[in-house]
Amino acid sequence: MRSMDTAWVPTARHVLYSLLATSATVLFLLATTLLVYELKWTVGYNKPVPALLTCSILTLAHCAWFLRPIATHASTKRRRFASLQLELISLAGFALFTLACVSRLHASTPGLLSSCGVHCICSSLQGCLSLGWLSFLFLALLFSLLLTSALYHRRRNPHATMFREPFVAYDWAIYSRRAAGGGILGTSPDLAQVWRLDG
Repeated sequence: MRSMDTAWVPTARHVLYSLLATSATVLFLLATTLLVYELKWTVGYNKPVPALLTCSILTLAHCAWFLRPIATHASTKRRRFASLQLELISLAGFALFTLACVSRLHASTPGLLSSCGVHCICSSLQGCLSLGWLSFLFLALLFSLLLTSALYHRRRNPHATMFREPFVAYDWAIYSRRAAGGGILGTSPDLAQVWRLDG
């Protein structure tokens, strides 16, 4: 039985994280500018805006933490806090938080996309809404990619403890043609031996 090559998963993960970090950064800047403008020039402010601002900050912190390189001699505590299961839980939590924020913004600004006009505050709110949906999309794609890939490898080796280790601790190219030597995939190696880090 041929095994699916998942050597592309780390690259796809990095690309999605880069897109997520970019959208979160722009959302942070736009939400900050909009909040300052509303506090200075209007009476009150749209309550979903600070929530989106908080969401963007937490998302950027998540990206920085899970994209940070992990040394092979990293402590057990460091590896545990960067584990794949914690990454998945964090992605799911932020995806739900972002969805709640954009849904609340959409509900609190009826007619925003259809009849808001060309005012600065309208354009900023539309930008926040669009960037919020983009961030949710990237979070959902990341969660789906990592969970699907991890479950595939876990199914091939039920004894692997990959969910308790960081993403980078696993050899995602283990079933690739090059890893198998030539163009024919051989017998599946013992993943538990391949993906453990020294120390």
